[in-house]
Amino acid sequence: MSGQVDPVEARATSRPGLLVPGRAQGRSPPIPSPSLNGWMRVRVPTTILRERVSAHVPGSRHEPTTGAIGARGGSDHPARATSSVAPVLPPAGALPPLRGTSPDLRPASGSGGKAAGMVARRRLRRTQNASFCAASDAPRRRVGMKERNLSRRRMLQVSVGGVVAAHLALPGRSVAAPLRRPSRQAAPADLAYKGEVEFWDWEFAARQAAVDALIQEWKTKHPDVTVKTTVQGYEDAGTKLLTAATAGEGPPFANVHFNWRVDLQRAGVLAPYPADLFAYDELISTPFNRDPKTGNIYTSVFANYTDQVYFHLPLLEEQGIGPEQIPRRWDDFMKLAVQLTKRNGDRIEQAGWTLNHYYSREWIWTTMVYQQGGFLWSEDGTQALWNSDQGVQALQMIQDVYHTHKVDNPDFLGMFDAWGNRVAAMYISQGYTGSGWEADYPEITDQWSTAVTPTFSGGPTPAWGLMTPEEGVCVFTKAAPEVQAVAFAFIKDLLGTDEQRVRWALISNGPPDKQALVGNPEIVQNDLGRSIATQAETLPYRINYGERPLEAEQIWRTMFDEVILNKTAPKAALDTATEQMNAALKESGKPRLFTERAYKPPA
Repeated sequence: MSGQVDPVEARATSRPGLLVPGRAQGRSPPIPSPSLNGWMRVRVPTTILRERVSAHVPGSRHEPTTGAIGARGGSDHPARATSSVAPVLPPAGALPPLRGTSPDLRPASGSGGKAAGMVARRRLRRTQNASFCAASDAPRRRVGMKERNLSRRRMLQVSVGGVVAAHLALPGRSVAAPLRRPSRQAAPADLAYKGEVEFWDWEFAARQAAVDALIQEWKTKHPDVTVKTTVQGYEDAGTKLLTAATAGEGPPFANVHFNWRVDLQRAGVLAPYPADLFAYDELISTPFNRDPKTGNIYTSVFANYTDQVYFHLPLLEEQGIGPEQIPRRWDDFMKLAVQLTKRNGDRIEQAGWTLNHYYSREWIWTTMVYQQGGFLWSEDGTQALWNSDQGVQALQMIQDVYHTHKVDNPDFLGMFDAWGNRVAAMYISQGYTGSGWEADYPEITDQWSTAVTPTFSGGPTPAWGLMTPEEGVCVFTKAAPEVQAVAFAFIKDLLGTDEQRVRWALISNGPPDKQALVGNPEIVQNDLGRSIATQAETLPYRINYGERPLEAEQIWRTMFDEVILNKTAPKAALDTATEQMNAALKESGKPRLFTERAYKPPA
């Protein structure tokens, strides 16, 4: 609503340690100023540009269209395997070699046909095109431009078509073994319970279709047990589920976003997964999903996401640049972004790298911290380390995008409107954002692809950055044991086979949780824009930070506004943000489920 801001905050509930999305008690709301196309100028305490903020937890498929500048949603968090199998790098020829680049990043010769060849190779079958999501109300919109009315609800109706010519095989990785194994609860065999069992989900049409198909199969095997699905709007799902769990009510099992899961797990209302439900040592998510005290696992993962570079092939071709020449070092990438930026006087006509989207900023800042060997949290989880040298360097890079390299502008279009309308050459965000571009912008069909996110070194170590999971089904302790057995049997059918994991990877547009499946032919043949393959290449070197504190987002938003809009020095902005976060951690008194230090790079 014009002139109003609904900050993402949380209020305490009657159960200790459990948060429900809503407005924090005892806090004064920001003071609104006049709005521009749904953007607010608010004081908190300095003048910042603020979008509308939904009062629910971000980071899901239906995440709110929030951001200091720019729009569209994203997803956050898990995964890594306890397998001791060393990773195998992509075979020679699986991916085009990265050429050396001249100072202006133009190829020395002969790259003109490569982009066209890539387009031709990708003109294969498309089966399902779906929508995309998350609205971008930009401060200035151009005449004749399409506006993407992004609602995360539409976004994950993913296209399961498209293709890549390259085959990327990326098997297991080595990760330190967890402290303990899960409790030895046997997976269910025969189901003693007869009757109806309710399952809650939030609306995402592609997932609902897959679950409905599974329920039909389930009926043939278990005719005396009926699984009833109740679908909630995402805006209400988190609040309803957390409130019901607090009261010891609600369904026996539900699809639970990781932002909700950590509070439910902390509150002790989740039942541990049986130790033999899955082959946990084969799953990427295992070391990050294990409870550090008990060794138990309380969730599952449909797919994983990493950030990656999205680029328009024709806009690179105009500069004589082939897709294999997207640099893997930040210094060279910024030169390319500058080269791709077009101006009319002081006004940007084409952003070289668009970053006008809050969540994409948050993710790339975190990725840059991890790339330098830094962490967000102390080992004991009681202190934020945001103002470390690594944090300052990462935030300086983001400020330089706007004020040194000037490849984007806070007053330019939101990230996804700019890219969809082909007035941005590149953007960097998580893998789910690649689903459905052709549905919303059919004119860019076969005109875009992906590349790995650059690093400071040009290589994968010490880490390539952040990864986030698409979680996951949880079972509640309030359900009787025989009902829990039904829930776990259903989860096993949902994710217990390679065929199902491949299916979920394509629906989610992210690499499967089982690394051995990354090169599965069905994934390779249906990987539009090489989105899954590109994420999979960096996945073994990615860190899952576990809990993303609800208190952090508003602090980070203000921090980004300060350095981008007010040109505050990154160190000063980070000192303030770190002090605020540490005060929030101390005030909450809650043990936190940070898992970033469970990461071990492949041998």
